[in-house]
Amino acid sequence: MTSDLDPIIHPAHRLRICALLAAATTVELAIVKEHSGLSASALSKQVAALVDAGYVEQQRSRTDSRRLWLSLTKDGRTAYRRHVAALRAIPNVADLRPGDAAETEVAWRVAIERSDGPSFLALSRQKVAVLDRSGPHASAAGLRRGGYVLTEASADTPEVILIASGSELGLAVEARERLEAEGIPTRVISLPSWFLFGQQDQSYRDDVLPPSVTNRVSVEAGSTFGWERWVGSAGRSIGLDHFGASAPTDVLFEKFGFTVEKVVEAAKA
Repeated sequence: MTSDLDPIIHPAHRLRICALLAAATTVELAIVKEHSGLSASALSKQVAALVDAGYVEQQRSRTDSRRLWLSLTKDGRTAYRRHVAALRAIPNVADLRPGDAAETEVAWRVAIERSDGPSFLALSRQKVAVLDRSGPHASAAGLRRGGYVLTEASADTPEVILIASGSELGLAVEARERLEAEGIPTRVISLPSWFLFGQQDQSYRDDVLPPSVTNRVSVEAGSTFGWERWVGSAGRSIGLDHFGASAPTDVLFEKFGFTVEKVVEAAKA
């Protein structure tokens, strides 16, 4: 490693941060501030330096993070995105699964600014939709509240609510366009953080997810465990509750039902 790292990171801190990142075997990138003994700005600089010097990549390759993602399976491994669900079950851990570049920027800031517990970012290396935040889609600042109305229905009260996070957010947006074209008012909710959304007052959660609208569909390329909290007993969840397979992303998504057609079908069921 280069000597340029030493003035930025004290060796003790470097080993400590590497240990924390190496232990985070269940996410694409974990930023663990708790117990690090560093300020948010100092940690941000040190993590950046670790990335530049190759420390973080070295640790991540040892943990084989590719096993976490349904869509990253062309290396021949059977992959299954089950770890995000497991992390969400840990008390006081803030889950952050942004759906596009704008949400990722906000999620990073939320993780760095948080001082009362650990956070993790679940990121994708596949291509995701670039959402026009100046047009029909709401500002990514809504991520700070865990969940928000990304795209509103054409009617005052939606008939269908589609809920998604991460790389499936664009899929939900496409499905909404199809449903709206068929005369079905559809709202899209971006829910990148169950933890943060759960901390909001009930009135805000009811504004985002009106109790009167029970036709809800969640879309996430991972375990459906826990989604009943948001879709309700009458809702449906599109996910993966078994081990995956090895194939190109588009083939896998077609095989396991992560398509516009399947989302529309679930919304009409």
